[in-house]
Amino acid sequence: MNHTGAHKINHCLGQALLAKRMGKKRLIAETRAGQHGLATATVAAKFGMECIVYMGEVDYKRQRPNVFWMESLGATVVPIKHGTRRLKDAVTAAIQDWIANVDDSYYLLGSALGPHPYPSMVRGFQSIIGLEVKEQITKYGETKPSYIIACVGGGSNSIGIFNTFLDDKEVNLIAVEAGGKGVKEIGDHASRLNNDPKIGVVEGL
Repeated sequence: MNHTGAHKINHCLGQALLAKRMGKKRLIAETRAGQHGLATATVAAKFGMECIVYMGEVDYKRQRPNVFWMESLGATVVPIKHGTRRLKDAVTAAIQDWIANVDDSYYLLGSALGPHPYPSMVRGFQSIIGLEVKEQITKYGETKPSYIIACVGGGSNSIGIFNTFLDDKEVNLIAVEAGGKGVKEIGDHASRLNNDPKIGVVEGL
């Protein structure tokens, strides 16, 4: 039972091993709900690395149980008190830390976004989800699922389960993202890449 409560441990283990191979001593992460931060803190503790996790102050207060577990594992959790005080600002703070400490630090990004090769790494490490589905469904007498429905936030879960079935036209892939009050109410939904998004830094904003 090493999953720490979510799928995030998959890419955290992979990236932490890469960071260790690169000679890095410090892991930097951003987190919203806290699951990526918790997984990063777990692998940092496992491999004896310093861990700094950035959270927007709103999320820091809302997700106190996960903050407790991160700190219990030895991580320093930094609440970001400027801007929207949410994930976007935590990402900015993490990148600023990384730029200032690139020699000894590794930015362990938790979503399928950012500069190459991060999206590819997250997809590759999380593809175990889709591979397990493919194997497990045979136990129910099926060769493949008709539909796969996955939640989308940062995309690590959905890209992991979808990846195995991308080329199979018989499998319908459905991504579901929180809609809030609808796409016209900017800021009140999670569909941040809707309505003519622009290419930008990290999140396309």
